[in-house]
Amino acid sequence: MSAPLYQIHADIARLIDEYNSAESDEDLQRIETELNSLNMNLEEKVVNIGYVILNLQADNRELDGQIAKFAVEVDRLKTTKAVRDNRIKRLKDDLLAAMETARLPKVKTADISVTVAKNGQPSVNVTDASKVPDKYKIIQDPLVDKKAIARDWQETHEAPDGAEVTQGKHLLIR
Repeated sequence: MSAPLYQIHADIARLIDEYNSAESDEDLQRIETELNSLNMNLEEKVVNIGYVILNLQADNRELDGQIAKFAVEVDRLKTTKAVRDNRIKRLKDDLLAAMETARLPKVKTADISVTVAKNGQPSVNVTDASKVPDKYKIIQDPLVDKKAIARDWQETHEAPDGAEVTQGKHLLIR
């Protein structure tokens, strides 16, 4: 049974340190033999893990297909709900207008009660923000354009003061 990936990695690092401090040709030969063996184990482990990743990616593509099928049904149900929500709003607006016009604040039966009530909070519509007094304005910190920093960094490889840019790495498995 082969060692786990983290163990192979640790063993290779240890052997490289030993190689750099080896004092005899016999030590160098022994370390090279062990390194070659570990590299073969590592390559086998990398290939096997690569196959696992490819299988998981294939499973995910299959799941994406299933999600797409369900997405069509979800979209249909969302559309149906939106139509019903609009109908409810329209009926409520019409009913409120009719009750206000008739000055009818409440209708109550044994099964249902319909009442015209004030909203909990008044709504505010700002028509000209420049005329609103400062005491009603919220001061906000400026936002940083991270995409612009990344674009400039790609050209100059220099980050502005107060920012740090890192370039990640990923595996490509085919």
